[in-house]
Amino acid sequence: MKPRTLLLLLIVIVILSGCANLAPHPPLPADGPNVTVSVLRDTPGLSDYPIGAYTIPNSQVIVTKPRKISTLEGGFAVLGVMAAHSSGKKASKELVAGVENVLGKMLNGYFEEAIFSVADKSETAKYWSIENTIGEGGKIVLTPFAYLAPDSDGNGRLILFVKSLYLNNKGKKEWSSRYIYQDRAEYQIKGKDSWTSDSGKHFQEALSRGSQRIVKAMLEDTNRQVAGWSPKPAIIKSSFYDSEPMLLEGEIMKISSEEVIFNGAGGGPSQSLLHGINILPRASVEILSPLAKK
Repeated sequence: MKPRTLLLLLIVIVILSGCANLAPHPPLPADGPNVTVSVLRDTPGLSDYPIGAYTIPNSQVIVTKPRKISTLEGGFAVLGVMAAHSSGKKASKELVAGVENVLGKMLNGYFEEAIFSVADKSETAKYWSIENTIGEGGKIVLTPFAYLAPDSDGNGRLILFVKSLYLNNKGKKEWSSRYIYQDRAEYQIKGKDSWTSDSGKHFQEALSRGSQRIVKAMLEDTNRQVAGWSPKPAIIKSSFYDSEPMLLEGEIMKISSEEVIFNGAGGGPSQSLLHGINILPRASVEILSPLAKK
């Protein structure tokens, strides 16, 4: 068995067996001086996207066409899910045929620019610097991915997932989580006034908005009380990266007329990608009581 096939098989086994409940993530402990930040150019791995996704080669951009695993495929368990992934990936790839060159981007530049921009306006990030070395205040390592998830009508939002890691000044891992940003704009992938029209203008603008908001959220996360974050347990309902709405358990950290900041606790296999700080458009979120899932 090829190594990549074996890895997919192991991931599918985990998906089918479910995963343990996770806890809402603790604050980012990088509030000291002289923190370095490194933004990696790693491409997404098999655990970074759901079944049926397609990653544009040599990029950090993922796309998925809405698809459910059929009863027949599900009846074959692991082999069925692997078959669903293969056929789903092919359908997802067709969504971006002819426009992969517009969407296929590395995202480090957007986040590095956001860090410089936000650092100028923040005392906490005033001494953050983009370096590969570890500073006196430790090091933040970010790995960003962009995800386009159109619905059955072809309209899709851009979602940014950022895997985040904090190393102390001795190089020891002290913290890890994700920051997830869902943009409010919705466009078709192709055609007039789409994500890829006008050389991908809407896409690039959303990447810039999202990277700026995530870096700001990182700063807010280092001092939640000052940022006005006040955790309240809740279950929310939203479509996230799937065509079907799903429930996510965790804590609402802050809410406004524009957005909801939600600390997702994860739990189910489809929710593990959402474990961490989710920045969601208010209009896309239905807030339920913690008892709603029972």
